Amino acid sequence: MAIKKNQDIPMPRQMFNGKSSWERFVNPFKALAGSCGWNDQECHFRPQSSIQSEAADFAFNQTIADTLETYSKLKSALETRSVNI
Repeated sequence: MAIKKNQDIPMPRQMFNGKSSWERFVNPFKALAGSCGWNDQECHFRPQSSIQSEAADFAFNQTIADTLETYSKLKSALETRSVNI
């Protein structure tokens, strides 16, 4: 089911806390983003609002500010962190 543009779209239900696998968060997120037609800006905002605990501490306190500028940089940092745990 495609969602129409300008329709109120809820935030992803799952949260990423850094303890569960990155794939468990990002694969449903990608599917939701694709079905909703989110652009890079929308994809950038929503994960920042869906991370918590250790993942949020890492993203907001342990990375350089540049990491939070784009979805691809944030995604890459979280993927790298997830692999190194």
